[in-house]
Amino acid sequence: MKTSSDDNYQIYKNIFENLHDAYFHMNKKGEIYIASPSCINIFGISDIEIIGKNFFTDFNIDEDRLRQLSERLETEGSVSDFESVVHRRDGSSIWISTNASYFLDENGSIAGVEASSRDITERKNLEEQLIRAERMAAVGTLAGGVAHEFNNINLAILGYAELGLFREGVEPEIKNYFKTIRKSALRARSIISNLLTFSGSRTGRLEAANLRKVVEETMIMLSHEVSSGGIEIETELNPTPDTVMDYTQIGQVILNILINAHHALTDREIKKIIISTGHDDKNVFVKISDTGCGIPRDNLQKIFSPFFTTKGEHSNGTDAQSKVKGTGLGLSVSHTIVMNHKGDIKVESEVGQGTTFTLSLPVIAAPAQSGVRSGSNWRKKMPIVNILVLDDEPDLRELLEKFFTNKGHVVFQTGNGNEALKIMSENTIDVVLVDLQMPQMTGMQFLEKATRLNLSNKPAFIVITGRSSEPSAEIENYAYCTVYKPFKLNEILEVTREAIFSRYK
Repeated sequence: MKTSSDDNYQIYKNIFENLHDAYFHMNKKGEIYIASPSCINIFGISDIEIIGKNFFTDFNIDEDRLRQLSERLETEGSVSDFESVVHRRDGSSIWISTNASYFLDENGSIAGVEASSRDITERKNLEEQLIRAERMAAVGTLAGGVAHEFNNINLAILGYAELGLFREGVEPEIKNYFKTIRKSALRARSIISNLLTFSGSRTGRLEAANLRKVVEETMIMLSHEVSSGGIEIETELNPTPDTVMDYTQIGQVILNILINAHHALTDREIKKIIISTGHDDKNVFVKISDTGCGIPRDNLQKIFSPFFTTKGEHSNGTDAQSKVKGTGLGLSVSHTIVMNHKGDIKVESEVGQGTTFTLSLPVIAAPAQSGVRSGSNWRKKMPIVNILVLDDEPDLRELLEKFFTNKGHVVFQTGNGNEALKIMSENTIDVVLVDLQMPQMTGMQFLEKATRLNLSNKPAFIVITGRSSEPSAEIENYAYCTVYKPFKLNEILEVTREAIFSRYK
């Protein structure tokens, strides 16, 4: 069936008017004289307004990218899939991919450029998410690898500082030195724990806790900085029911939000933070508002993204945030923690007026507690026992030997799995503290062999590890529990007490 020229014209006109991509012609100077209606979707202005505009000067596209586009056209005659960002007059920005080529007049000379541009913003966002996921995987691998070594070092620092604090007759000034060392070691422990949580390498320790109490204790931690900064704190801390949470992690989330509020109030005339708690049938929540500088609308969707910060060198250079250093991890860590708790964290902000963060957690009843703490045995005085420490770190072995010996216990220690098996065969051992990552014989291999020994007195096994991953079901079949390095000495003492009494249940 033949079609007339009028029919052909109508067909092409319909195609032209229904194009998804922006299609346009420009002369050699870059002035647009033909444009499809779809240009409004790309450039933010209608096909009528775009006529006469110069593609290279009248659109808010990065100058370097336009120069590269022009140079490639001149040298190659055409360009395919050329990516750039267009900043539109409504304030929005999109990624576009442009195809362009010269077309010739009847004399074979260059008459102008025929081009089309496609919105690829969604694709670029997906690519960014993929890159971010790969980066997080890399961070997780790095964090998991470094955690073991770092925690071994930090445990020695923390442990010997606590030994100094516990020792009688130490001068007050020297005790203050030990307190400072201990405080720094605990801060380092918190940092590596947050990094592991953020990277997905470790989940938290869930227990029944009260959100209002977490808020109150976190406020105490920050009270000095707040008072010294002349900040007014207004509270409405209504009672909240207990729920299951990682107490330390949720405290870190609240602390991160309060620190951000404190930073946002720098150089503000009215310095106020308003904190309230409450609950409904399904959730407990805390709301933290400040009268700070506020967050620009474009940044609200980015603040929970890893490594995104508006502080320090990343600020606009004029507001209070330029005076504060930021890593871009605080709110990212907070978001990860809250999501792991099946909760929600929302932010509302207005530039120049302030910001409000709302953290909500589902109300979850704590399961009935089992084990030694459910009875009275755990409160009894711990008997004198024989303890075996198996770890390839000499500093850790010596630390635990000194600590438990000072408590009156008998301690055997070695860094070799075969030597540990020999000690168990020749002595009555009540508790074995065993590291997982050791050369020659791993902690897991040791546990398998140790539990097969024909012993009249079966010891309790406690795994001590700097590894980032959660204990496997296989380990739980052999060990009473797993304790993560770096631990406080009183923590390992309490776990050892529980393990001892668990043998007599």
